[in-house]
Amino acid sequence: MAKRVGAGTLQRVNLELYNPYSDTISFSNAGKWKCFIEYGFTQRIYDPGNFKEIPGDYRLLQIAPGGTASVSTTLRMPEVPDDYQLVFSIRTTPFTGSRNSKKIPITILNN
Repeated sequence: MAKRVGAGTLQRVNLELYNPYSDTISFSNAGKWKCFIEYGFTQRIYDPGNFKEIPGDYRLLQIAPGGTASVSTTLRMPEVPDDYQLVFSIRTTPFTGSRNSKKIPITILNN
């Protein structure tokens, strides 16, 4: 994905997910806690951001301990031009979730 994109545009991204745990990660939501892949944009270190579930069908995805998996999805960019940090999160209910990824700088431009 480009580091400078138009406001409100859709951008295709490929995510590489790694499972550091000793148990398999499943997104089927058949277990005790439901699991979601989310993305959001922040502007300041103390800003929690506004996170949404990534679009697409990743519910059959399972990642073995120490394994990786790829997910392709399309993200909607913010409507307001400015500098942002794009963050991804794997969240389980009932928790609000930590923001698991590194912050990826992105500039939103006027169209």
